[in-house]
Order: sequence, then structure tokens, then C-alpha cells
Amino acid sequence: MKESIKLEDHFEKIENSHNGLIGKGGFSEVYKVRYKKDNRIYALKILNYNVKDSNVHKQIQDFENEVAFLRRLTHDSIVRYIDDFVIDDRPAILMELIEGKSLDQLLKEENYFNTVDVIEVAKQISGALMTCHYLQVPEKIGLISDTQIFREYAIIHNDIHTKNIIQVKNEQGEIQYKLIDFGLSFVNLESARTSLKVNGWKEFKSPEKWEEKTLDTRSDIYSFGVVLYSLLTGQAPFPCDDYQSSIKEIQLMNSCLNDPVPDIWSIRKSKIYGDSPVTPSQPDYPYWLNILVLRCLEKDPNKRFQSGKELNAQIQDGIRDLLPKDWPSTEVSVITEHSDTVFYDRNANNTEGNPEEKIEKKQYEETIRHKGDNKPRFAVKINKYHALIAILLCLAVGFVWNSKNKIDTLPLESENIKILKAYFVADEKALYKKEIETLSKFFRFPIYYYTQNYTEEGFENHYIESVSRYKEKDMRIDSIIPVPNTDNTKYRVYGEQRKYKKDKNTYNVGKIKDEFTLKDYKIVSVVKLY
Repeated sequence: MKESIKLEDHFEKIENSHNGLIGKGGFSEVYKVRYKKDNRIYALKILNYNVKDSNVHKQIQDFENEVAFLRRLTHDSIVRYIDDFVIDDRPAILMELIEGKSLDQLLKEENYFNTVDVIEVAKQISGALMTCHYLQVPEKIGLISDTQIFREYAIIHNDIHTKNIIQVKNEQGEIQYKLIDFGLSFVNLESARTSLKVNGWKEFKSPEKWEEKTLDTRSDIYSFGVVLYSLLTGQAPFPCDDYQSSIKEIQLMNSCLNDPVPDIWSIRKSKIYGDSPVTPSQPDYPYWLNILVLRCLEKDPNKRFQSGKELNAQIQDGIRDLLPKDWPSTEVSVITEHSDTVFYDRNANNTEGNPEEKIEKKQYEETIRHKGDNKPRFAVKINKYHALIAILLCLAVGFVWNSKNKIDTLPLESENIKILKAYFVADEKALYKKEIETLSKFFRFPIYYYTQNYTEEGFENHYIESVSRYKEKDMRIDSIIPVPNTDNTKYRVYGEQRKYKKDKNTYNVGKIKDEFTLKDYKIVSVVKLY
């Protein structure tokens, strides 16, 4: 540690109603000061313990870590480090002064963010996380894998929430978002196993934090997912209105670990339109943003973006319109013998995940029930007008019958349906490189596949990695349904997939609920339906 200096010898507090105090947390106080050395205004963070205390060795280590992190991080969206001191026997960091409002303050004023601002926050702060998780070891780039960088060299912020992101204006007058407070950050994963390190704002804690597991970059991704969710809806996925209540905390933990994330648009719509009976049928933000937020909030860290670099790349693709912007249609198709819809044999009760089948089943059961009624549903008195109507109906039926008999055969199954059926036949076999190369022939590259755009080589590598643990796949397709008003270019596919593991006689079961987009008889996009 450096030698202790006196505050008044080197700094001048900028007076306000709180004697220069501009922020206070559980471990420190922050003052607005003038540094006498260069006569500029900065923020001075002074920790609330004495370095001479024999019981603060761990706190001193955390302070030195924070200083080391801030020295190495250079990004427009990360608070800038100036210097560090020991002031009146207390550790202190001199930083860029960030004068603005936190996202938490803005949400209290505005209730929710507009889509443009949400995407701007996502772009800027994911860039800051990319720097934290990756770019702080440029000498390692190309020498070791990204995964090794993320796991061994990444700086984990570990306290991302709406109070630690500040909106300011830069020198050009543009809105800038700044990530602050690296007091809980770490590089060495084992250093995160103290009660201090797994703390943080509870609604933003990742599932692995609640379970006190080893933390890495993916914990930051989850917390930032909660930030984006909060900006869209005005609240965390699992709100807690009383941090002092142990019962509320247990409920929050259980929800974070077990409950599905509440639908974003349902909450956002209620915030925007209240109880209005007239509301838009489609969300006012792009589909890719919804998928991105939900992926950040996956309970399994392996299903999230693995780092700020991967997250930022996805956001940039969305901004450049390389990801699906339009939402899948929620309109129900009318199924007829001439429709471009194919149903397959399955168990009668297996309609989970397919809303069209549930509606059709309900309508069919309603029809059977009415046919079985002993009493007629309507009693009418026959008169000459009813006779006339009956004659007209008979003529109409005769005309329709003659028209139908002019058709020699039913329409052939569409080429796109054939392609999708063949695709799933190939997908069932795709376990090794040769079969995966065959599967690739169904795509027009670059192909948007679930989470990102792939080149042909990138897709094959991704697919090889995803099936490397399995010896066999079993696909069952229940239905292929054209999306209305898309000229048969989009189809929703429902079914089930089982993948049998190589090392054990077990298998994974996953629901197939995908929307395919085809162009010129090639698949150009596959999107997961949630």
C-alpha cells in the first residue's frame, strides 16, 4: 500500500448540501473533488475501513484488485481510472467524474425505455463487457482459445444492475452509458467464493450466484439480461419489494432458479397502454431483441452468450438487420384438405406446444358434443321463406359439387413442404461430418440458425460440436404449418427430438417448435418459437 496522505493537502471538496458527498454505498463514499495537482474535477471514492486494522487484509486485496482492473480497462462505456491513494489511512480511487442519472433513476421517471434507447444501452454496455471479458489480454489473442481467455483472464464485473449504469452526455453532446463500480469484480474465480463477492443487487443475481457456484463471464451476461428486461418492462423478471424480508428473498431465489421468465411483451404492453382495450397485436421492439434477452436469462449458463464479445456481436447483427426483426405470426391457420399443411401420425394427447392443434381439437370436440345432444339447439317454424332458402341452398350445393368435380386431383404437396420433410430426415442422420455436410445443402449461406448467422464452415463446426456427445437421434415431426400472409415462405414446425448419449444409455428430449423461412427452395432462417 502507498503511504497515507491528508485529503486537504491534495484535494478540495466541491461544496454541496452534503459536504461534497455525491454517492454512498455499503463499502465506500464518493466525493466530488478538485485535484490540486492538475486543477481538474474528479470523483474520489474513499473506502470505509482503516488500512492499519489487522482484520482488513481481504478488503485491502479487493481494493488492490479493483485498482488493477481499472488501470487495464479502456472503453468509452467504462468509468476511467485516474490514480489511487491512501487518504487518512483509508484506501481511495480517483476516477473520472460521471455526472448523470442511473438507469434505475431514469426507469423511476419514465417507467420503461423506448426501443431505440434499449438497443443503444445494449450496444454500449455489451461493448464494455467485451472489454472486461476479452480485450484486456490483447497479447493472448490468437495464442489461446476464446474459452480459455473467458475462463482464466476475463475480468468479471460481478455487480451489474441498473444503479451501476449511468447515462451521461459526452463532449460531442451525445448520450453515453457508463458502467461503474468494479468493487466486487474479480479475475481469479476462487476469489469470488466469499460472501462479499456473491453479493450484489438481489434481483440481478444469476442462478449460479444463488447456488454459490463458481462464477464466470456468463454470470455478468445474466445480470445484464435482467437490466435489458427491466428497461423493456420497467421491472426485473422476478421483482422483490422488500430486501429485508427473508421470506421474500427465499421466494426471489426460488423464482430465479425454477420459474420461467415472464413474457416481456405482456408486461411492457400493460405499462404502455394500461387497461386500454385497443392494443397492438405485435410488440414494438424487434423479435431478435426478445430472443437475445431470453437467451441472456437462461438458467443454464451453457445456454447463454458465453461472453460480452459474443453478446455484442449478436447485438451488432441485429442493428444491421441481419437477424429476424419481424415477429412470428400468431394467427391460426384454417386447415382444409386443400391447405398447404401436413399432419403426421402421433398420440392423440400429444398436443403440447402446438396452439393450432389445441384449437382444432377443441373445435372438433365441440362439434361431437353438439351432434350428441338429444335436444335440437334451435326450434324453427317452417314457412314459405324457409322453403325458398332451402331451394337456394340446394342450388348452391349443386354448383359447388359440379365445380369440385372439375378438379381431377388434389393439389400436389408444395415443394417447400418436401424440402422441410427432407431436411428433418437428413437432420435425424446428421451425427458425423459427412451427414452434416449433406444437411448443409438445404441452407443458403449465410444462414441464420437459432442465435446467429453462420457461414457454411461455421455451421458445420457448430453442428459437429452440438452432436459430438450423441450416438443416435430420433426425430418426430407432428405438423408443418404455413404462416398466414407470407406466400408460403414461412412455416412453423412442431415435433420432438431425442438425442441418445454415447457414454450412457440415456437421452435428452427437446421440443421442436421452429419457424423456417425459405427462399428459392433454400432455408434462409431457422428461429426458435418460445
